Amino acid sequence: MEEKVSVMESGMGKHTDEDISALPEGRRAEVFGGRMAMMSFPTTTHQSVIGCLFTEISIYLRAKEGHSRVFTAPFGVFLKEEGRNYLEPDIAVVCDEGKLDEEGCHGAPDWVIEVVSSSSRGVDYGKKLGAYIDAGVREYWIVDPEKKVIVAYYLEQPDIPVIHHFGDIVKPGIYQDLMFDSSQLEKIQYKSASVRTGNKEKEDAFSHLVAAVKKALTVEGSSADVNESLVESVVRNELKTVKEQLENCQEEREDLRASYKKRYDAIAEYAPEIMTSPEEVRAYIQSHFAELAASKNKGQMMKAAMGALKGKADSSMINEAVAELCR
Repeated sequence: MEEKVSVMESGMGKHTDEDISALPEGRRAEVFGGRMAMMSFPTTTHQSVIGCLFTEISIYLRAKEGHSRVFTAPFGVFLKEEGRNYLEPDIAVVCDEGKLDEEGCHGAPDWVIEVVSSSSRGVDYGKKLGAYIDAGVREYWIVDPEKKVIVAYYLEQPDIPVIHHFGDIVKPGIYQDLMFDSSQLEKIQYKSASVRTGNKEKEDAFSHLVAAVKKALTVEGSSADVNESLVESVVRNELKTVKEQLENCQEEREDLRASYKKRYDAIAEYAPEIMTSPEEVRAYIQSHFAELAASKNKGQMMKAAMGALKGKADSSMINEAVAELCR
């Protein structure tokens, strides 16, 4: 499903599918329980996944020469409840042609596929799942390119989804002889705008650095030109050397951190644990300072216990334990 950008309410959820037709040209929305959710433009990955799935299903249905039809968004699905649920699934397969007219599908499609995005995950796994199951959709797929899974729900057991990982051979429940190789979906991967922007920033910074070095090497008043390709090569090699040195420093820090942790773990293994009761403190004193406990020398016993259990027991517990031993 394309990303939802806003939710509009009118009179405590009074929107219906009639409000969809009143939207300005180019704007799209869906209605869930009388609340309208506006839709934004889909991503390239989203559309590529839909195209891959639609092609496979379309080829299969054409070969079957049956009455089933497959549609991609924008395609209206009018569910029950007097227009309070109007959806535009990414892919819809309708086996009953009697449900179709020029507006879309009136009633539940047999098979619905939504391609989820990070912003639509809650809707696709929540509201839409409930709406489709309640309306009688026989099979509902959620294709998640980020998690690389296909989650399939069936009307017979809507609370027990079947999870397929990209790379699995997936068989739809409504067609016994259709097999879909989901490894095709693994190959669909596009860089985000932020990654492209980051790469461009690096390239621009490198170009500025090369220009600065070239300018620094140019002798004022000389007609000789500094070889730019040579400068680029030298700068690139120097940057590579600096990067390797930084990586080595990082490895050394990790080694040092691991060494300290090993030493700490070795010390902690033999150190007394944190004590949480006077009984534990009393047992420790009797075990480690038996002579002092027997002499009932409160001052010496307190001094020894406070030194041995510093940071391991609260002073009030030590006082209570020593007082008990001196009675």
